[in-house]
This record gives sequence, structure tokens and C-alpha cells, in this order.
Amino acid sequence: MNRPPRFPMWLLRLIANRNIVDEIEGDLHEDFLDNLESKGLSKARRIYLWTAFRSVRPYLLAHKQAYRKPKYIDMVIYHLKMATRHMSKSRVFTAINIFGLTIGLASSLAILLFVLDQRQTDDFQSRQDRIYRLESALEREGVITRNTYIHSNAMPTIAKNIPGIETYVRMSKSPRTLLSETEGKQSLIEEDFLFVDPDFFKVFDFEILSGNPDKLIDEPSSVVITESAALRHFGHTDVVGKTISSNSEDAEPRIISALMADPPGNSSLQFDFVSGNAELFPPSGHYSFKTRFSLSLPTYLLLSPGTSPDEVADKIVPELSKHTDKKNLVESVYSLNSFEDLKYDIAVSDRLIAPVDKRVIGMFSIIAVFIISLALINYINLTSARSIQRAHEVGVRKVVGAGRKTLVNQLLTESLVICLIALPLAILALELIIPSFETILERKLFFEYRTNPAFLAALLGFTLLLSGIAGLYPALLLSRFKFSHMMKGRPEHGQKGSLLRKALVIFQFTFSIALIICVFLVQNQLDFVRNKTLSYSPEHIIVLKGQFGMLSKNYKTVKAELGQLPGVDMVSMANSSPGDDRFMTSTHPKVSARMSRYVVDEDYLKLFNLNMVEGSYFNPLADSATTHVIINQALADVLELEDPLYSTAFKFHGRHNNKIIGIVENFHFESLRDEIKPVIIAPAASLAPALTQVIVKVENTEFDQTIKNIEAVWNKFFPDVIFDYQFLDDKLDRLYTAEYRLSKIFGLFTVLAILITCLGLFGLSMHISEVKLKEVSIRKVLGASITQIMRLLSGQVYWLVGIAALIASPLAWYFMNQWLQDFAYKTVISADTFVITLIACLILATLTISWHALKTARTNPAETLRNE
Repeated sequence: MNRPPRFPMWLLRLIANRNIVDEIEGDLHEDFLDNLESKGLSKARRIYLWTAFRSVRPYLLAHKQAYRKPKYIDMVIYHLKMATRHMSKSRVFTAINIFGLTIGLASSLAILLFVLDQRQTDDFQSRQDRIYRLESALEREGVITRNTYIHSNAMPTIAKNIPGIETYVRMSKSPRTLLSETEGKQSLIEEDFLFVDPDFFKVFDFEILSGNPDKLIDEPSSVVITESAALRHFGHTDVVGKTISSNSEDAEPRIISALMADPPGNSSLQFDFVSGNAELFPPSGHYSFKTRFSLSLPTYLLLSPGTSPDEVADKIVPELSKHTDKKNLVESVYSLNSFEDLKYDIAVSDRLIAPVDKRVIGMFSIIAVFIISLALINYINLTSARSIQRAHEVGVRKVVGAGRKTLVNQLLTESLVICLIALPLAILALELIIPSFETILERKLFFEYRTNPAFLAALLGFTLLLSGIAGLYPALLLSRFKFSHMMKGRPEHGQKGSLLRKALVIFQFTFSIALIICVFLVQNQLDFVRNKTLSYSPEHIIVLKGQFGMLSKNYKTVKAELGQLPGVDMVSMANSSPGDDRFMTSTHPKVSARMSRYVVDEDYLKLFNLNMVEGSYFNPLADSATTHVIINQALADVLELEDPLYSTAFKFHGRHNNKIIGIVENFHFESLRDEIKPVIIAPAASLAPALTQVIVKVENTEFDQTIKNIEAVWNKFFPDVIFDYQFLDDKLDRLYTAEYRLSKIFGLFTVLAILITCLGLFGLSMHISEVKLKEVSIRKVLGASITQIMRLLSGQVYWLVGIAALIASPLAWYFMNQWLQDFAYKTVISADTFVITLIACLILATLTISWHALKTARTNPAETLRNE
């Protein structure tokens, strides 16, 4: 038969598209017929086979239907090429957009890590939903006082009679100075001790690495040590059974019964040692309700599954009433506060958990949203403003057949590329700023985002969403332009676009100005509480911290020797000093508020420059000095006496009625968030063991040498007690740690917000200068001066800043006024802050736009207009 071989065509149909095979087959068949007439069947078949096999080329595989690349991939590649070409043409604007988005993403991620870190606090506690802190509230004369310190005998007495209480733990945290010996060298190390009931490890999940923590029950001197503390004291972790000594002569060596892992970084409870709280109680094991002195401790309850905390709280008072008639116990209203909520409860503290204000977290979240919004606004502004330059490009694309969808996809692709470039740069920037951010927060960020696939996937999805938000408006704007208008150089919607850009710039400056005002007002309040309310100079006062009973026998001798040192102006002994987080307190039936109680020597009030309203200071030579007390004006105001001076109607301190020998002016020794409380000041002779602090006022010269001399005297009298000193101004600053942290964070993110805003303004001013170049040239030809042109180019920016200031000022005033409500004593919000901020922003805007404005104003008109 005069037919060509079938095998070559079968092979081609197997590896190539049918349409291409039909075309090849037609060509081969024509050649075969020609060769058949001229060369015969045999030779025609050989040529057919050879030509068919030569037609099997790699390009045939690319056109096979099953392996053919989809068309949209070609479009994606095309859009990517066009995006990179456009970015390379507009390098400055691309850099501004990428840099702005990098800063915005990095800042927002830092805040997000903090928020996530806070939300995951204590999430390792398996019984967290069943743990509650017992709290009491007592109302006196309309004033409700919440308290987390519960009588130590309350739960041991009533817990067994209240269904639903599985167990309880009373806890107290305090430092202890331990004597450590490593590599033959002795040193004193202060460690945080957590004193707990035996069921502590049954309530809270902390990992025991070795040993038996239950020995805390059997051995009062037993302790559980954390891994890091073991390394500090012994250099290794094989420490179970070893002893560790305190620097106190009366304290017995402690036996290590167990080794535990360090509390996780996201644990509310942080400590170095766990010890049984038996050493806090008398030999009977607890303080009876009938004893004159009692110990109050934060108490945590573990409820049985399904138990209602309200039902448990309602049964506490009836049970207590069976065992005591103490008014402050049976008249209190008890409640159970969930352990999950304690990390946000700033209203009352048990000094075990350091809570974070929910308002601060919300404020940070808002700042994060606004900062990323500033970066998006920069992109939208710059891209839409440069739409005129791209008008011809879009017009040509429409002429050759590009549809609106294609144009939108092109611009969205550009936005996506910029966001994907900014993302890894933001992560790199985040790694660089996290250490500084942790320093400001004074805590490590526990949340590990690098190994969290869900977080990384969400971050990528968020970046894609940002790219869509950033590119959508410019894409829709450009795709709606008409070709006829584009070719004439006047795209439509120009006026609307200009108004939108101005509105976005106003938004940027509003946020930045509001942040600047907030930073100023927070700093003003901190200056107010540090300096303007004190009667003394805290930077010249040193506080030496000792132990209970240390100064009871020789405090006068120590005081005399310290007072003779060069550079020492005055010395005083007391149980408390300004900045302490806990003072001795007293209650009295005829006084509505809880009173702070100070035990001081005769020079204490003089050292702090506290003036007497009436009466006199302590006289240590008076026979009845131990019964004398001095009260502050706040206590005098609430006493129901016509003339409280020299009254002996009250027993504030000690076993006998006290004689009020003086009324001192009100003074601030605690945080200014609270009203000044009534104060009782007792003489040192009445309770000498309570003197635990030496307060030294030094002269403003040779601080270092003076401290060395003080340390020498300290070591002479107390060789086994660590020399622990602190300048009073640093101690007072701890009262406002949250405020200082807030000020620093506000300052940091204010700088970032201003930087992003100025970046956008810089790019926008560059664009305006390019657009108005011909107009400026014509004005120069007509005689306009450089000053007039500068005013023309920068005038509208000043208007935008002014409008932003008008919007930002009342907003900042409102929010800062709400924040200041937390302080009983606060600074006045003055108009100066708002005026200074406005002037600073105008100067900043001028510096940002002046370079482009000046460059445009000095352009030679001939170079611009010669082709017109």
C-alpha cells in the first residue's frame, strides 16, 4: 500500500498537542506524496521516517495539553516584570514606600508580640480556670477598701467546712540574703523567697527536676531551689540534700529538698526559692483570731471542678462568724478573683503578681493600628499622586486592548511586590529592636514567633491583605481614567484625588501631633510627682536596707558614727522611707481609713524637711517618749476632737493610750495616685526592733568616697549583713515604673510615627515640585521671587498641619485627662504644650519639604520651557 508508516504519527500524538501533530502530519504527507512520485515507495518511506523523528523536539513537550503552562502564569510573570521595571524607574518613591512599610510592620509586630505575650501569661497552668484569689472589701463611711491580705488563720479554720474548696495556698514573697560559696569564694546574694503552704505544687504547675518537694511539710528548714539559683550558688544542679546558709546569725541552714525548673518566662509567679511558710508563724502553726497581732497573707483557693466561686464566697462570712467576732473579718464582703484575670487587675495588689493595665494594652494596640495605617497612607498618597505621570502609560495600554481588570491586577501586583519586600526587612528590623523594646518593658518577650507556623502564616496573610488595601485605591483610580483625557494630560477625578490625599495627610499629622502632646503631658506629670510635690531633694538621700531587729540594740551608736563621717549631713533610723511598697498599717474604730504607721527617731522629720503645724518634734530625753506620737494633718482632720494636740484619748500604738505631741504637715511618701492617708509617727524607743532602714542625707560632693566611708562603718557593725543601699530618687522612681515605661514607649512610637509621616511628606513634596515645575518656571519668568515660590509650594502644607493640630489637640486633651484621673495629685494641662507642639510640627514640616521646594524655586526657567 502506498501509505506512510503509522508509528511516527502515533509517537507524535503521544507527546504533543493534537493541533500541532495535525499540522506536522499534513506537511509530512505532502512531502511523502512528492517523494513517492519522484523516488519510489521505499525511499519515500525512509525519508518520511527520518523527517518524522527529526520533528520530535523539546518545544513539542511544552505544547502538550497535559503539561502546558496556564495562561495566568504568563500574566503573573508579565505583571511582575512590569512592576520591577516601574519600581526601578521610580527608585526614590519605591524606597520611601518600602522603608515606610518596613517601619510600620516592625513597630506593629513589636506591639503585637507584647500583646500576645501578655495574653499567654500562665497558659501552662493546667488548673488555671479553677484557681482563685480570695479578696475582701470593707466599707467604712462610704469608702470601700479592697484587700488581698487575709487573716492567716481564716482558711485553716473554715476551708474544711465549705464544700467546693479542694485546697488552699497562703503565699508570701520576700527577699532573703544567702551566703554563697563557689570556687572557694564567699559572697552574699539576695534571692526571692516564696513562702507557701504544703499544697503549693498541687495547685500550681511547676516542673520538679529532682528531689521531693513534699518534704516542705516535714522539714520547716527545707527549701526547693530553682535551676538558675542552684547554678549561682553551687555551680551545678546536683544540689538535693545540700545546705545553704543565710547571713543572719539566728537563722538555721536550709536543706534543699528538691530542684525545680525556673518558672517559665510567662509565669505570673517569679521566684528563686520555695519554702514552707511555717517559719512565718509562731510555734502553734498560725496566729489565732484572739491574738493581738496577726499575720495576713494572700490566699489562693483551688476549687473542685464545677464549683461556683460566688457560692463559695457567700459561705465565708457565716463560717468565720462561728469562730471570731472581729469586725474587720465578719463585716467584710468576700469575693473570689479568677487567676486568669489577675494579670490585668491593677486595682489591688498582693505583691506576688505584677499586673498590666488592660487600658495600656488597648492603647498599644491602637498605636500599632495607626502606625501601620500611616505607612499605608504614604503608599496610597504617593501612588495616587503620581497617577498623572502614569496616565500616558495606562492610555497606551488601553489602546492596545488592556482591560480595566488587567490594569488593576498590574497595580495590585506592584503593591504586592513592595509589601513582600518590606516583610523580611520588617522581620529583620524587629530582631534589631526587640532587645531595646524588652529593656523598656523591663521584661523578656516569651512568645516565640520564629517557630510558630500559625503566626507566620497569619503574618503572610496580613501582608497580602495590606498589599490589597494599599494598592486597591490607586489601581481603581488609574483604571477609571479615560484615554482621551489621559492623552490631553488631564486625568479626571484629579480634584477628588487631591482632596483625599490632603485628608490622609491631615490624618497622619493628627496622629503624630496627638502622640507628641501625650508624650509631653506624661513627662510633665512625671516631673510633677518627682520634684514639685517633695519637700526634700531625693537625689541627696541614701537609704540603707537592713533586717528586722538588727538595729534594736545599737542604733544610736551606729547613727552617731555615721553622722561624724565627712560628707554626711544628717542620719536617721526608721522602719520605712519614701518609696516603700508596703508600710506598717493600723486601724482604729473611730478612724474611717486605714492609717500608715511609722517608727522613727527624732531626726526623721527634720531630714525630710517636714514642718510642724502644731506641737513639737520627738524629744528622746523625755520620760514618757514611748507613748508620744506625732500625727499628720490628714489624721487630725478625721479625729472627732476640737483640739487633737496633747490629747490622750486614743491608743494608736503600743499598749497604752498615746499622747499626741505634734501635728506635722501632710507629706507624700507613697504614690501620688492615692490621697494622702492618715499617718501615725511613733518614736524609735517604742519599737526599736522595727528599725530596719538607715537614712543618710549626704552633701553634694564626693559621692563615691562618702559611700565607701558609709560602707566601712556598716561592715564594722554588721559584717554578716549585705551592704544594700539605694539613692532615694531611684527608689521613688519605682513608684511610677508603669508611667516611665509608658513615657518611653510613647516616645519611641512617636519618633517612628513622625518618621513615617515625614517620609510621606518628603515624597509628596517631591511629587508636587515635579508637577508644578512648569508653573513655577512661568511664575519666575513673570517676576516671582524665590521666597514667593517657596511660600506657594509650602503654604498648603502649613494649612494641613494647622488643621491636624486643631483636631489632635482636643483628642489628646481628652485621653490624657482620663489618664490623669488615676492620680490624686496631678499637673495642670496648660496651653503651652499644644502651642509648642504645633510650632515643632511646623518646623519639622518645613525642614522636610524645604529641600525640594528650594530646588524647584531655583530651577532655570529656560531649561523647563525651551521645548514648550
